[in-house]
Amino acid sequence: MTIRIRRYIAAFLDLYLPGSILFLFVSLVEKYFEFNLNLDLFIGVIWSVVLMKDIFTGQSIFKKLLGLKVVYKKTQQPVQPLISIFRNFLALPLFPIEIIALLFFGVRISDRIFKTEVVVADRMKIVSIYKELREYKTTAYIRDYLLSFILAILGANIYGTFLVIFLF
Repeated sequence: MTIRIRRYIAAFLDLYLPGSILFLFVSLVEKYFEFNLNLDLFIGVIWSVVLMKDIFTGQSIFKKLLGLKVVYKKTQQPVQPLISIFRNFLALPLFPIEIIALLFFGVRISDRIFKTEVVVADRMKIVSIYKELREYKTTAYIRDYLLSFILAILGANIYGTFLVIFLF
């Protein structure tokens, strides 16, 4: 399987799985507990998970399973967590353009801006991924999550405003 195909699969799963799980959770909570959850909060949680997907040594869980890694072009070192969050945040308002660029040119616009690329890496087994996630510092994770949550709410509002202005 080519790197491009693996990248498409990882991207699809990185976006689809968190959204599906959280949508199912929200649906169940609203149905069985008759509790209406705030849509902005729901979108913020989904997108913050998506923004943080590559903070673990430049790899999301699906990138690890498929043998891919986000690195700096110049040094080939894994992308730093905060750069990864900003790289993924930039994709929010540029989402349609990012998809077109990825499909036709095999590179995201945010990769060009942050001078990163997705390269082939060793595939990891789920047990190894679990061990690596346990070693990640809790304070750094909380900091990264809070930042990505704030950016996700901001990005969702920017993207929503963009859609309203240009589509209606």
